Amino acid sequence: MKKRKDYLKEHQKKSFTPWIIGGIIGLIVIVLIAVTLLMPKASTSSLPVQSSEQETSSTKTESQSQSSTQSSESRIPNSARLVQEMDTFMRSFSSQMGQSYQRYYPQKNSQTTFYGFDFVNGLDLYNYYVDGSPATIGLINQKTMRGTSDYNVIMAYSDIKDNSTTYTDRHLYLFTLHNNQPEVLVATQDQATAGSVYFRHTQNTTLKTGFENLYNQ
Repeated sequence: MKKRKDYLKEHQKKSFTPWIIGGIIGLIVIVLIAVTLLMPKASTSSLPVQSSEQETSSTKTESQSQSSTQSSESRIPNSARLVQEMDTFMRSFSSQMGQSYQRYYPQKNSQTTFYGFDFVNGLDLYNYYVDGSPATIGLINQKTMRGTSDYNVIMAYSDIKDNSTTYTDRHLYLFTLHNNQPEVLVATQDQATAGSVYFRHTQNTTLKTGFENLYNQ
């Protein structure tokens, strides 16, 4: 009887062994299949992260561009403020030079001619030269402080009505933007002939630096 019990135990052990081995093999197969299925998903899940980084970089670039544009716009001076300050400056300049300058643009006086040259209402009727080279001259947009000409006139001052000086020795100053930089042009009587007007950059450092400083404030 004892021998039969031992035989049954051994038989039970032998019968369980294939099931255990089979179960282990089955588990390994399941794990391998699961790993294989998960690998493409893990690779795919990294794509949105890359896209997000690209969007972040793009957003940062756009933000920097907008910031640069806003910074550029903030440097545009207020035209009313600039004209007011230039009026004060030109009064001081007149006193220093012993001359009397008035503003003719934006209009403060009705007369806008300089030895017959209508430098406000007749700009399109003339050809212009600056320092001997052909150039275009136009009135600036007082709201945006921008223009489409080579030299865009912000203000014009002249001593054309100064009777204390010789009539043939008077000046027209144009305070302009050229390539977005403040520059002062001057014309005298002998610089307007036969439909062409000749300007030159002023050599007066007081006018030049004064205008630049006021514009860049």
